[in-house]
Amino acid sequence: MREPENHKRIQIILFFLVLILSLTSVARAKISVFLSLEYAKGQAETPFSLGTFYRPILGVSFANEINPKLDFFGQFYVVGEKEIRLDEAWLRLRFSSRLTARVGLYIVPFGYYNEHSLPYQSLLVQSPLTQEYLFPYRWRDLGGVIQGTWGDFGYCLYLGNGLAESPSLADGQQFMDNNKNKAVGGRVTWNLGKGLEIGYSRHQGFYDDENQRQLFLGGYHLAWVGENASLIGEYIRASLENPDEFGQGKATGMFIQASLRLFGLRPVVSYQKVDYHDEFHGPGFVSPYLPGEGIALEKERWSLGLVYPLFNTVYLKFEYDWNTVENGVKEDNAYFLQVTLIF
Repeated sequence: MREPENHKRIQIILFFLVLILSLTSVARAKISVFLSLEYAKGQAETPFSLGTFYRPILGVSFANEINPKLDFFGQFYVVGEKEIRLDEAWLRLRFSSRLTARVGLYIVPFGYYNEHSLPYQSLLVQSPLTQEYLFPYRWRDLGGVIQGTWGDFGYCLYLGNGLAESPSLADGQQFMDNNKNKAVGGRVTWNLGKGLEIGYSRHQGFYDDENQRQLFLGGYHLAWVGENASLIGEYIRASLENPDEFGQGKATGMFIQASLRLFGLRPVVSYQKVDYHDEFHGPGFVSPYLPGEGIALEKERWSLGLVYPLFNTVYLKFEYDWNTVENGVKEDNAYFLQVTLIF
């Protein structure tokens, strides 16, 4: 869906990014690289029933300050043999701590996990169910963001192309807008001290090609990140306007994760749940004139993991997922191993 336009847009962004780098001193740029590889083995109804090494990722990011008020950041990663993803590419103007403005390709500031989901940022190997089903992985958009802090409060406001109508919410990533509407959204946070933050996020916009039906996403998050422990929680709800003869699509999701640091190890436990019902979309959806089979999903997951810092820049992860789906009939539990190198 929209692959040719997406590729053209990526090429244009990469061109201007390279141009910016050429006009500045590359020697002063801060460059970071990460490598990641996973092994997965699951029950009969998973894609990993035979056990496989998969999803090798090579990521590169670079940042530079053009002057004290202007800087830029770019990041891309390669997944497997062919898939290249431009993750971020923006130019930022810093007026003060209360107001900064970015233009370009940005990670959508919705909730907490979306901006902390790369292999070296997340304690889990797999994306939580909320991100797997309710919005795209590393959800990003083209447009502008303004943000800042006022005392203990922070805010982000953004304007972008928004999500496109697709078989599911997770498939809605786009680069070229599919209608004349621009999606708007934002997030407000309250820093309570000692690493504790609570926040509310909202996103809305017309998502169909005819520019007639709205998509709404709302979410609450809590994040406490201490030196030896952390607790992260998100609750997300979504509603999608469908054609009149179909009911409104609705989805809710929950993600809770807790971790400790014990004897150099970092055990982590997580509970996740998603409830997603939509009569109009689902497998087979092509257009408003060819509806899909519908979506009726209720899934829960318990995850137990362990993170071991082998060296200062090398991390090993283990994760086992217990999934409950379709009233427990489906057997799709799985375990994952991941190694990540940062330099």
